[in-house]
Amino acid sequence: TPLQNNLHELWALLRYLEDDVFVDSSRFDEAFDLTHNLCNDQKLEDAHHLLRLFQLRRLKSEVEFTLPPKHEMKLMVGLTEEQKLWARKLMLRNKKLLLQIELGLRQEHEGAEDVESDEWKRLNNLFMQLRKICNHPYCLNGAEVGFDGSTDEKLVQSSGKLLVLDKLLAKLHAKGHRVVLFSQFVSVLNILEDYLNMRDWSYCRLDGSTGRTRRTLDLRVFNATGSKTFIYLMSTRAGGLGINAQTADTCILYDSDWNPQV
Repeated sequence: TPLQNNLHELWALLRYLEDDVFVDSSRFDEAFDLTHNLCNDQKLEDAHHLLRLFQLRRLKSEVEFTLPPKHEMKLMVGLTEEQKLWARKLMLRNKKLLLQIELGLRQEHEGAEDVESDEWKRLNNLFMQLRKICNHPYCLNGAEVGFDGSTDEKLVQSSGKLLVLDKLLAKLHAKGHRVVLFSQFVSVLNILEDYLNMRDWSYCRLDGSTGRTRRTLDLRVFNATGSKTFIYLMSTRAGGLGINAQTADTCILYDSDWNPQV
């Protein structure tokens, strides 16, 4: 955690452990200064090397020998035409902002002084909208043109990621597997609810608006012997609730939440 927050916190931790060695923080802060380069891999690697002298790190593979070897397969999923359309619209709408940032970076690279620019903060909203498009274009307000309240195959065909998920869930359902699926966005859970209703697959849902009684009942039904509930939709932002869906054998993260607690 100190490496994520601030490297000065790492010095404070080391000071607590070895107060006769880590007396003054100035040399440490100078050696690990990331003020002008937040992505300095070499300095972060040096900090990891320093930590290894004090930290015992145990991996599952070292203590649990019955686990099968990890197998990782990466599938590159392209955007659908509808996703490309909305991504292009967002980029064009923010063209002026992007040009301002490019100009500021160029001036900084050329050594210009007194160049104050906080436009990068304004990129957060654009970045979040682009993440939503990668999940499904209907996460954007007004993206589902001519919506009449019904759900059809266009819901699946509009997102490359949902196309892959549809094939995956169909195989899992046919073989009797049971799934827990996480997403950071409530809008994604809404879309997946419509999708599951269209496929006529039973599900439960948990997000920040789910009451305690509803949550307890859903978990009891999901974990019951012989339960017919195929999938449990959960928000990664509804954590700390003591969730135990231990009867599921498959876990899917539809999108990554960059909170390290996940």
